[in-house]
Amino acid sequence: MANFQYVVKSKDWAFYKKMLMIIKGVMATDMFTHKYTSLPAVEKDVMQKTYYNIDQILTFLLDPIKWMKEKSKWRYLTNPKGKEKK
Repeated sequence: MANFQYVVKSKDWAFYKKMLMIIKGVMATDMFTHKYTSLPAVEKDVMQKTYYNIDQILTFLLDPIKWMKEKSKWRYLTNPKGKEKK
């Protein structure tokens, strides 16, 4: 995580984030195209699941610590109502 903090503070981090957000945007836009909407239901389902998994990877790469906190099963055990402790 120390290396990750170093990268976040680097001047290239903004470019990295922008590229990941562009990829996420392209995927979201693709799901609204005629090409996607005219696919059979099975193929749409496969693409939607694939895009979801890629989106989860990109979301993790944008902020691994936040992603881990949100996905942690221990979060529910220590704070069952899901509210952040101040």
